[in-house]
Amino acid sequence: MNSNAKYPKIYFIITLVLFILSALICILCALEESFLFVLIILFCLTLPLFCPAIIWLAERKVNFKHPKVFKIIAHFVNIINIIFQCILVLIVLVAIAIREADSNKEFTDAKDYQRALNNYTPKMVAHFPKAIPENAKNVKLFYTPGGFTGDSSFYLQFDIDNEYIKKEREKYKNKTKEYVFENKNNKKKKEEFDYDKYRAANAISDCYRKSNKEGYNAEIGYKANIFEGGSCISGFATKDNNIIYLLYCT
Repeated sequence: MNSNAKYPKIYFIITLVLFILSALICILCALEESFLFVLIILFCLTLPLFCPAIIWLAERKVNFKHPKVFKIIAHFVNIINIIFQCILVLIVLVAIAIREADSNKEFTDAKDYQRALNNYTPKMVAHFPKAIPENAKNVKLFYTPGGFTGDSSFYLQFDIDNEYIKKEREKYKNKTKEYVFENKNNKKKKEEFDYDKYRAANAISDCYRKSNKEGYNAEIGYKANIFEGGSCISGFATKDNNIIYLLYCT
């Protein structure tokens, strides 16, 4: 049986290589996908790994009356197994390609809010509401992927009651830095340049421009709560009963 025990090794090696390749793909996606999604893919890709292992152990431990028949069946099972493994890898690659293509599309329909959230890591959009409040009015959404086309931005703007705005400001009071945008003519003294404040003003103006409104000095009258540090400006700005959630990357 020693000679019979050697032949499945090539299938085992091929399957193992495919599994490692699949695992690497999953790891690369792990930062953008949910843990459950990655776990399901790994589970599906691990299952075929047991086929050559079981056949290999069976040959070593069991004495078959018809070893040639077993060889043919084992060959067939392993070939099907490898094809199945390749199809799974292809499905994962296609899913990634579709996701990337979707994330590079610009959209403005509020119905696509969850779709926009899914194009970022949970940490980047943690300050955005999980769902648009039912009592929100004049809802506007702007998602621009950026990349080679320019700056990446994601804005959610709507009107809502003052109680909601008060709770949001209180929630992030100690986690963000607050900026008040006043009319330059009303300022009593000259302020030192603050890069985060400058970027926050640009983000608010950019949101207004995307609404086909005048963007110049659109930040006047807003109070912004901005997370410090990072390559992207993130936070929210409020004015009266209006709130704008911001994520602006340059």
